[in-house]
Amino acid sequence: MNTRILLWAWIGWMGLAAVAEAQFEAGDRLRLTLRGVPASEQEKVNGEFRVGESGRVKIPVLDEMVQAAGLTPEEFARRVESAFREGKIYQTPAVEIEPLAGALVEAAAPVVRVDGQVKRAGPVAFVKGMSVRQALAAAGGRNEFGGRNLHLFRGSRVYCLDLRQLPHQNIRLEPGDTLQLDQRGIIDRWKGSEAALAPLRSKAN
Repeated sequence: MNTRILLWAWIGWMGLAAVAEAQFEAGDRLRLTLRGVPASEQEKVNGEFRVGESGRVKIPVLDEMVQAAGLTPEEFARRVESAFREGKIYQTPAVEIEPLAGALVEAAAPVVRVDGQVKRAGPVAFVKGMSVRQALAAAGGRNEFGGRNLHLFRGSRVYCLDLRQLPHQNIRLEPGDTLQLDQRGIIDRWKGSEAALAPLRSKAN
C-alpha cells in the first residue's frame, strides 16, 4: 500500500481517537439520529437533547433516562441502542450522536465526516489540504458494496463525484464537509455532471 495513504490513514485514526476520548458532561447538548426503523418511528425519537444535572438524558419512547455523562458520543449511542433493544422497542436500531454544545464540542478538533459504503464510517480528523482520496483512506476505503458515486455535502450544496476520475479524488475538503459513498448499482453509472462541479474545481490539486 502507498506510504502516503498509510500516513493519512494513521493521521485520520489518531484524530478520530482524540475526538472520541472527549466525554459528555452535565449541561452538554447533543443531536440524536435514529436509523434502522420506519420513518414514523424515527420522527418520534430524532431531535436535540440536553444532558441533565444527573448526567442522564430523557429520550422519547424510553421509560428510563439513559446515562450520558462520562461517555463518549460513540459509547452513548451504543448504550441508547441497547436500551431500545432491552426494552423490546426496536430490534435493529442504529443511533448516531452528534455533540452540539458544551466542553466536548469545544475540545474537538475540526473534522470531516465519511458515511455510506466505507469500512469505518464516522468523523475523520481534518488536516489542511486534505483531499477526498485522503479522507476515504482515513475511513478505511470502500467496503465490498461501495460504488463510484460519492456525494459531497458542503453547507447547503450537494455535489456528486465520480471516484473513477482522479481529479474528483483530488478535490480539497473543508472542515465540516460530509462525504456519503453510494452502494454499487447493477449498472454503476456516474449520476453527476462536470458542469455541476464547477464550484469545486478550484479545490482540486
